[in-house]
Amino acid sequence: MGLLHRSDDSELSGRCAQHRFLPARGVCPRCGHEYCAECLAYPRGRDHKPMCVGCAAKVLGFHRNGRTRSRLNVFARRRRYKIHAREEAARIDG
Repeated sequence: MGLLHRSDDSELSGRCAQHRFLPARGVCPRCGHEYCAECLAYPRGRDHKPMCVGCAAKVLGFHRNGRTRSRLNVFARRRRYKIHAREEAARIDG
């Protein structure tokens, strides 16, 4: 199964970038895409933000060249992370 490219939109789809049928549980701070709980990893421990498996492997040094998915620019990543945090807080409060 190939990886899907996503556009640089600021709106969150609420679906995992890898598994479109699963709800997103987090936004990778490195690439800015949404992922389900199965696709998120904690390479620096549970006290830090989770990353997608591809970015975690890159950070840990398993992949030296290339990325598994194109990165969004820093502003789009921050915007997506803030939107996701607000939605998660509303879901918990709600």
